[in-house]
Amino acid sequence: MPERLNLETYQKIFVSKDDRDWYITSVQEINKENILIAMPYQKSQPLILNQGNEIFIRFAGDDAAYAFKTKTIGRVEDKVPLYVLAKPKEIERVQQRDFVRCPISIPVKYAIIREETKKLEYFDAYSIDISGGGIKLALNHPYRPGVKLMVSFQLNSEDTPVDFELEGKVVRLEVKELKDSRRLFHTGIEFLNISPRGQDSIVAYIFSRMAKQKQLR
Repeated sequence: MPERLNLETYQKIFVSKDDRDWYITSVQEINKENILIAMPYQKSQPLILNQGNEIFIRFAGDDAAYAFKTKTIGRVEDKVPLYVLAKPKEIERVQQRDFVRCPISIPVKYAIIREETKKLEYFDAYSIDISGGGIKLALNHPYRPGVKLMVSFQLNSEDTPVDFELEGKVVRLEVKELKDSRRLFHTGIEFLNISPRGQDSIVAYIFSRMAKQKQLR
């Protein structure tokens, strides 16, 4: 059964010409036949679209990520230039997600946030996966849901390192038994203070990584 187009005005979407290099923009208008979007940008670099260009769109819904292909119909000048896109015939649900969850193992530093002290003592860990809304870590110590942690990590977006230091809250804990009788604690952490720009950076990184993994299959 085809997915319904559940886009909204001013919603953030990701646009690509090649399903690899993703640019961020927002929906400005939706009518019966077309979707109008603002100029997509990757940092300060605009994505130039010409009439007839086939493009790829990805966006986050309430409980999943969605993708579709469409064509550029043209360009109109409003207060800002807008691209006119054809409404898609088919929409694909990419995967269940919290802003699209991507398996990734990177070094992470974390610290317990305590109300009685501002001093943070950081410990080393590795990630299991990441999304625009949170990160899952493999820890040697269990932390109950509700405990607040500061997490610090780096993502190499377009070969440019981007540093994150975010406050988070433990929302999930899974105990993993290892062969040598040790335990690892897979700890799901929800970001509490991430900015829209930071969230965009993580989701754009995830989409680019997903596209690269798709190429290697």
